[in-house]
Amino acid sequence: MRRRTSSMVVGLLLIGIVLSVLPTLSFTAPSSYLIRLRSREFVPRPGFPADQRAILRTQAETTTDDRVHVLIQFAHHPSDEVHSQLARDGVTLLAYVPESTWYASIPSVWLRQSTFPAEVQAIVAIQPSDKVSPRLLRHRDQPPLPVLVMTYPDSDLVAVGEAVTHVGGLVEKMVLERSYLLAWLPDAAALTTLAQRDSVFWLDMWPGPFGQKNDGGRQATKTTLAHAAGYHGNPASAPGSIVIGVWDCGWVENNHPGFAGRLTIGDPASTDNGCGGAAGINDHATHVAGTAAGSGAGGPAGRDLRGHADQATVLSYDVDNAAQEVILAIQNYNVDISQNSWGPDPGSCDTTVLGVYDTTAAEFDALVRGSFSETITKTVHVVFANGNEQTYCPDGWRTSSGGAMGKNVIAVGATNSDDKTMTNFSSFGPTEDGRVNPVVVGPGCEAGGEAAIWSTLPGQTYGGSEWCGTSMAAPAVSGILGLMLEAYNLTYNTDPIPSTLRAVLIHTAEDLGNPGPDYRFGYGHVDALTAINVITTTVSSNTSAYIVTAPITNTEIKTYSMNHAGGLLKCTLAWDDVPATLPASQTLVNNLDLALIAPDNTTYSPWVLDKNNPANAATTGLNTVDTVEQVVVADAMAGEWTVRVTGSSVPQGPQTFSLVCPFAETAVTSVSVFVPLISR
Repeated sequence: MRRRTSSMVVGLLLIGIVLSVLPTLSFTAPSSYLIRLRSREFVPRPGFPADQRAILRTQAETTTDDRVHVLIQFAHHPSDEVHSQLARDGVTLLAYVPESTWYASIPSVWLRQSTFPAEVQAIVAIQPSDKVSPRLLRHRDQPPLPVLVMTYPDSDLVAVGEAVTHVGGLVEKMVLERSYLLAWLPDAAALTTLAQRDSVFWLDMWPGPFGQKNDGGRQATKTTLAHAAGYHGNPASAPGSIVIGVWDCGWVENNHPGFAGRLTIGDPASTDNGCGGAAGINDHATHVAGTAAGSGAGGPAGRDLRGHADQATVLSYDVDNAAQEVILAIQNYNVDISQNSWGPDPGSCDTTVLGVYDTTAAEFDALVRGSFSETITKTVHVVFANGNEQTYCPDGWRTSSGGAMGKNVIAVGATNSDDKTMTNFSSFGPTEDGRVNPVVVGPGCEAGGEAAIWSTLPGQTYGGSEWCGTSMAAPAVSGILGLMLEAYNLTYNTDPIPSTLRAVLIHTAEDLGNPGPDYRFGYGHVDALTAINVITTTVSSNTSAYIVTAPITNTEIKTYSMNHAGGLLKCTLAWDDVPATLPASQTLVNNLDLALIAPDNTTYSPWVLDKNNPANAATTGLNTVDTVEQVVVADAMAGEWTVRVTGSSVPQGPQTFSLVCPFAETAVTSVSVFVPLISR
């Protein structure tokens, strides 16, 4: 069913980093860098102009405030030495904004002084309009306003809660450890008053309530061949070790024979499903879980309705506080994969929601990177259904939303399992800033036959009638990730970082639609068996023939050599980026660049798409928006090639990357065979 849901939790994700500056000197020459906010893009005037200081004085909350929040632009990304000197000068850098700019907390005495650290190019006041999400502005005349209020990590959230009450608002929920609260505000005037407070960082709509977002599916993805090769998401060397968490608008039926002995309800005390209803068993959740990991037991005679990782351990959660629950799932069950077939549904072509990187996307980006919690740093592979809103906007462009807008997650679109054509509902990209979306596609319906995906349903039964959606495609990919994780564990006796499996999944996808990536099919249709073969192909007992992971710092260049026999050559680079700063208009923080250099020194560049002409085929050039870069040379000459990875702009490094290339073509493979939330 084309229903979908999205996470309700939010977080500041400001990656608080204490840094410091060079000795106090006058300002350097004017900067040419744009500051890219969602509210405006501008080149700041150099120095700390008097009008900027005046704005900051009006935002002071008490006459004794000893710190204020500003934007600081540097001539270059601050070095380690500059970082340490900044800290000694009392400067805290909080969140990065392109280009070379940081949200920062500075001593109030800076409002009165005339000289500043040498590396500081400009200091800019944060205007009230910079703090308000466009989607919130759209609804400001429809009180009461459900507002998410984010503060800086060094601000007093309780005091901001009191300010909400003072303007006639009601605090619904306060999350101190994530520096945000959810509140009801009486009118736009109250919103304006809060935006004028120095301690308020970002104001947005609540990301909810959420809604919900297989015979032929296993054939289309070659999962049946992966099963034949012995991969089921439950390695004999460590049974039960591959754990898939399913977050949905309710729980998976825990007495269904398709999950016998393999299913745990992770949040049994929950009373609210996060989608506007009471907690309980849910048909959508049960269907999704069966697609990912059902065994097919108890299915109708003559039907093989197994899921993709048909022996993996399954956890079931509703989506109330979904991001925080992933941390609990790591602590309590060592979860590996977070499966999400839910997201917001604006009900129309609302570009303040569709295509927008929001708090849900930022939180799940942090979970992928292992930076959501200071104490729990295990990384998690995250999959999101891309949505079923293709009909909302002209030609379907820019119709995805919610967690699928993350940079580090795997957003999945839906094709028909019987012919791999595009469905008439699957949401398309681009994102607001032009990133490739979806990342990949998988089976979410049928063009003919039963026109549905069959899977488990409550009542210890199976069904398929009308069950189509990206909700069905996403768990297919989650199950395949379980198989890939099993293969990686068995081959290298360790876990891969999320960018590695994402890079392999993209690298091995079957290209559909326009050549290269596009905004309908992403990088193509998932191929479970080919992905496993790439993972398990080695040059020695634990050295991959295809995969390299390494850290890179700002301006650093890493090169790798490989001998190529001639013909098609493809390399894929991926990295798990720092979560974006929400007021920024560009989400990419650490920008890496990939290039292939031929034996004759010809340089080949990665694919790029044009968000302003989304139907156009990809071209090649400099990619400054995506956390994936892929270079394809259709008829590469034989000889020694160089693969070059450049840390073009890494303000929050070092950044670890995953690179997939045919480094050793003669390697031997170990595989013998071939905005209500709704479910999506």
